[in-house]
Amino acid sequence: MIQKDLTQTLSRAFLDFSAYNIQRRAIPDSRDGLKWGARQLIYSQAREKLTHDKPMKKAQKTVAAAMSFCYTHGDAGAYSTLIRMAKPFVYTVPLQEVQGNYGTQMNVKDHSSMRYVEMRGSYAASQLLQDIGKETITEWEDTYDLEGKFPKVLPAKGFYPIVNGCIAIGSGMSSSIPPLNLTEMNKAIIALINDPNAPDDDIVCYPDFPTGGVILNKDSLKETMLNGHGKACIIQSVIEYNAKENSFIVKELPYATYTNTISAELTKLLNDKAYEDCGIKGFTDYSGERVDYHIHLTPKANKEKVLQLLYEKTSLRSFFSINITMLDNGVVPKRFTLREMFLSYINHQRVVYRRGFEYDKRKALHRIMILDGYLIVAARIEDAISLIKGSKDKSEAKTALMAAFNLNEEQADAVLKLTLSRIASMELDKFIKERESLLDLVKELDGILGDEKKIDERIIADIRAFESTHKKSRRTVLTNVEKNITVEKMVYFDKTGHCTFKDEGDSIIILPPQQLYACVTRKGKLYRATRVPKRASQLFKIKEDDEIVSIFPMSEGFLSYKDDEDNFECVPFSVQGKPTTNLSLKNITKVCLTQDKISIADFECF
Repeated sequence: MIQKDLTQTLSRAFLDFSAYNIQRRAIPDSRDGLKWGARQLIYSQAREKLTHDKPMKKAQKTVAAAMSFCYTHGDAGAYSTLIRMAKPFVYTVPLQEVQGNYGTQMNVKDHSSMRYVEMRGSYAASQLLQDIGKETITEWEDTYDLEGKFPKVLPAKGFYPIVNGCIAIGSGMSSSIPPLNLTEMNKAIIALINDPNAPDDDIVCYPDFPTGGVILNKDSLKETMLNGHGKACIIQSVIEYNAKENSFIVKELPYATYTNTISAELTKLLNDKAYEDCGIKGFTDYSGERVDYHIHLTPKANKEKVLQLLYEKTSLRSFFSINITMLDNGVVPKRFTLREMFLSYINHQRVVYRRGFEYDKRKALHRIMILDGYLIVAARIEDAISLIKGSKDKSEAKTALMAAFNLNEEQADAVLKLTLSRIASMELDKFIKERESLLDLVKELDGILGDEKKIDERIIADIRAFESTHKKSRRTVLTNVEKNITVEKMVYFDKTGHCTFKDEGDSIIILPPQQLYACVTRKGKLYRATRVPKRASQLFKIKEDDEIVSIFPMSEGFLSYKDDEDNFECVPFSVQGKPTTNLSLKNITKVCLTQDKISIADFECF
């Protein structure tokens, strides 16, 4: 009997399991941006020629190919991963092509069963495997039955699949990398290829979700993306108001949010007695691949208040945490900066391309050697034919050729693989031209292998070639409207994210959309805004003998004032010289929501 401490045994066992789970399942490799399982599926599919240039086959064939070769996590897990790769509202660049129902934005699992769906790898998936047969990858893993091998990393020539993002949960750590815009990512990668110390502004990439939406915190997100962690991305839906049917129409959702989630949240809200008069009458979901979700309002509903309620109580405003944790060289988990992540891919590409060119050179030199043997034999073709005919067997003919023509073993084997009729008709000029062409290729390859810049040029050329066939404009709008604005200027954005308005006095009011506002006048009155207007004079219905001195976003603890440049900036709230550090924001908000006009006496100080 072996006696062991249970605590230490369990601790060691968990650490072993945790390391295995992190390396072999959960966390993506920084070199090709893929998890272990996704890599297995893509490679297994390609082995069975279920690729973009071949006919569609049932998804079961891909699942079976992976399960019978190297995939160990079950058929349900395999199909779930594969069908997710096909969804254009999940992947920026889908890795699967599907004929059939691959799901909608209504429910994360409303795709058809694998027996009803036809599937094959996309062109992008084939790009990940390009030149894998040229010994570009040296790290291979045995299959579970030890009858084959699969790659631990893919070449990923010209295409870094981290553009699709990655959400991973391992034992003791996780990774959360947002989808990016392919053009913006490639621009950053090319900048780093040319200069590893390129300025941050040249390499920063902001999330670009396939589902669109509006990012509210671009500025703070810059530091987060560059560092690989930090403040979460605040993502908000795109909502339009339909006056004819008096409803809000949701056109775009935050990433990884589905309309069935919104429906459940609205149902809970409508069943809550505290929100009986919230202004929402019901909802209808017409969504498919694209979102078309209608929220019906009551006749007297305050649209601004309802919209703010929707953003606060439902997933129409959501968050995407950012944590660029990946495997360094496929082994050690590490939190990468954006620069480090891109440089890891670049270094991998340089190794892959170099190995590919070295392989081409080896093949060319080998072919030249074979051609040299052909040329020697072709010069004395009659002697060669006579020698072969006079030999008892292949082994004797091989030995005789090597002795008579000073050939090596490979050259003699190559000659003997030809039929006598082909040997008799050997064309000397044809061999000479092929040899000269191969010598030129070897010279070109030597020039590339001897100059790192030329290798980089090939990498850049392939990146741009792939981008030219998969280029898409940015889907997610970038703004700087954060919920907790402090001393930064607020900016009013329209749907495109780039719009301000001026009033007749050339004062600029720059406000975030879809928020409730109040203003303080010189006489100490506070008014509530019923909508976000275009001009200062239309913000609030104040009396002619009064004027606005501050603008108050009601969800914030700050007011705005008119500075020397006629800009409204956020400053701590004050009214007629009275400090407001003791003001209760909750009480202010409550009053503003119930009255159109209040006096300074209504502010509760303590």
